[in-house]
Amino acid sequence: MTSSVDPISNVLPKGWKIFIIFSLITFLFRCPSLFWPYLDIDEVMWGLLANSIVDGSSPYVTIMGEKPPLLYLVYAGVFSIFGKHQYWAVHLLGMLWFSLTGLSVTYLSRQAGASRLASLWAGVFYLIFASAPGFRILATTGELLMNLPLVLSAYYFLRSFKKQLAWSAFLSGILLLTGSLFRQQGAIQFFAYFIFLFITPFNIKAHLTRLGGLLLGMAMAGALCVAYLVKVGSWNDFVYWVFQHNYQYILQGFSNHNVLWNFFTQTGHVLLMTAPLWVLVGYRFWKEKKPEMLLWLIFGFSLLATVPGGRFFPHYFLQAFPTLCILGALQLEKILSLKNKLERSLFKITFLYIVLLVLRLPFIGLEMKLDDTGDYSPALKVVGHYIKEKTQKQDSIFIWGWAQGIYYYSERNPATRFISSDFLTGRSPRQNENLQFDTRANINPQSWNQLFADFAKQKPTYIIDTSIGNYHDYQRYPLADFPILQRYLNAHYQLETRLENMDLYRLK
Repeated sequence: MTSSVDPISNVLPKGWKIFIIFSLITFLFRCPSLFWPYLDIDEVMWGLLANSIVDGSSPYVTIMGEKPPLLYLVYAGVFSIFGKHQYWAVHLLGMLWFSLTGLSVTYLSRQAGASRLASLWAGVFYLIFASAPGFRILATTGELLMNLPLVLSAYYFLRSFKKQLAWSAFLSGILLLTGSLFRQQGAIQFFAYFIFLFITPFNIKAHLTRLGGLLLGMAMAGALCVAYLVKVGSWNDFVYWVFQHNYQYILQGFSNHNVLWNFFTQTGHVLLMTAPLWVLVGYRFWKEKKPEMLLWLIFGFSLLATVPGGRFFPHYFLQAFPTLCILGALQLEKILSLKNKLERSLFKITFLYIVLLVLRLPFIGLEMKLDDTGDYSPALKVVGHYIKEKTQKQDSIFIWGWAQGIYYYSERNPATRFISSDFLTGRSPRQNENLQFDTRANINPQSWNQLFADFAKQKPTYIIDTSIGNYHDYQRYPLADFPILQRYLNAHYQLETRLENMDLYRLK
């Protein structure tokens, strides 16, 4: 692909100036996360494991986790500097990371042959459209974090076809595996590289050098990860939670009768919120005779990564956004030089969408607060603050149900690895929205043994029963249906108070 002529290249910002502009755009869209009392549903779960790392505990052992370790280590690094539970600092890091990803999108665009103007549009598209409603824009998610190393990996992989062949491929491999250590789905980008090697003009020595460097870089990053997990005694638990458990999560997700509904509603939401990009990319696929094959391959495999589990959450699609935005920007630049009515309409629609997304800036904080489905509601805040006043920092608690917000507001550690009772009731890994079936068959036989092994090390000062208030539909899992826990509760705890439709039992 050859660069297009760009008559205004000399007046466009470069380097650090682009980063400043991108940081400003990011701040405008994400600054509510620094001031509004909003947390993403998963952030506290990740933060609890990160807190255990800060305390010197082994990840995946003291607290269960389903994501690769780099996500938790980044959170732990933030908490070790700014203090535990300081999620504003996590959000600030997320904003910086997001801006750097946008900048990296411009560099990947240039490496793919785009003009400076098109590459600048690609970065702006990424920042704005990835901040559309429904993409958990205030959260520092694994998808947000993995995109930066994945984009840089693609940049260096393309660079290996131009110069510094072995070194660039090696660095690409390190970055690819690094992205996968935030979210497992990132590894799928390897298949895009592999296929690309076989469809480009074949030079066996050069291709083997590229492939060897890529695999060596991945192996080195993977070896460092394995060495760390073995050193901290987490290897077996890591393998179980990140691979075995997630495998069951994927299988059970496909057994969910809502798979097709999820596909049409969630994918439909993504298409609606970012419609101009998809129209531009579809138009480019139809019109162009020499497509940017590596970008298309990465784009296609990134979309494929949204399928496992059959849930199709909108934020899963963020992995595809860098290449989506680059391809869309390339086509937008091309249609500006053409005169037909359809192509002028595409430009107008794209501009209108950007205007609408910018106009919602004053309402983003409110939008995200309304999107909070009660995980950090005032009721959980009341209970959390009550526990904080009644306990010491070294005390721990156990929550029966799904109410991680109590951990956040109380600033108390979980007494057990199970920060959600879903793994004790069998509601996870299936997680069917229709909860009218018996989930006990999904319970891992070891879960209850692990629960009481954790209790033996440290009894929780409080056990909080959220089922009576039906938080997250836990009314169908009353403690009375789990006699082994009910007997333990009767023997060691007494009911202290009922608060916000939750029973608080204190250690005798």
